[in-house]
Amino acid sequence: MEETVAHEFPDWHLIAAFGVFNLSEKKASSGHADLEKNLERLAQAFGVCCATAKKQYTVLLPIATAIQKETGGMNRDAWKEAFQRTRSRKACRGRYDSDALFPLLAAYMAWTCSTSGVEQLFSKIKASPIETADASQDTNRRLCVVMGADHVRTRQGKSKVVKEAAKIYLSLTKSQQCRLRKRKRFDVGRKGKEKPASQAAWNRRRQEAVSAAVDELTTPPRKPAVELPQSMAKESEFQNQKGRKRKAEALKDGLLLASEITPEIE
Repeated sequence: MEETVAHEFPDWHLIAAFGVFNLSEKKASSGHADLEKNLERLAQAFGVCCATAKKQYTVLLPIATAIQKETGGMNRDAWKEAFQRTRSRKACRGRYDSDALFPLLAAYMAWTCSTSGVEQLFSKIKASPIETADASQDTNRRLCVVMGADHVRTRQGKSKVVKEAAKIYLSLTKSQQCRLRKRKRFDVGRKGKEKPASQAAWNRRRQEAVSAAVDELTTPPRKPAVELPQSMAKESEFQNQKGRKRKAEALKDGLLLASEITPEIE
């Protein structure tokens, strides 16, 4: 998949290099060589000193990581807060110099890959109660905002949404109170009289039949590996040619590192 994206999207390696600003623990535990290579690629693309950018990145990274863990916010918010804190006073600006790192951070803040987030939100709304419930237009709008807003995914955001939802619900009830069940039902766990012609009985029978059919299924043996048909071999060669072409274009634009230049693209 990565090879196909690299062939179709010539600037994929440059965009993937922005992963150095991902503050998750999984990314933080990645190899040091990849971090060095990505910072070198970004410094070359944006015309800043690579050694200075690496030094400033190393100084600012712990501050942004601590802010992200404390607030539980997004990566961009943590880097923005870290940059603003180190630039708030003259003494801090002298200690935390960021002239080489700033262009990289600015590009990271402004960059977005595609509209896939909007498309994913459409899918979420399609599977949400909006599609099944007969709600008002204002209710649908609020639900879309809650599902799509980035700040709602944080701990503070979720708590605020729950409180505001409770206020709206209380404002729509006559008693202005939520009913809370304080006693357990005396018939909890007691099975009522089954009605063979009921919908519930039909669902139980269907579920039992499906479970029995699944238990009887067996996994077929794996087919032995076969050579690719000629059409797929041609497609593979076409993708390789396109990859070499994209790499040559990246070399022309000055986006390739010295270690990535091969004789076939020179």
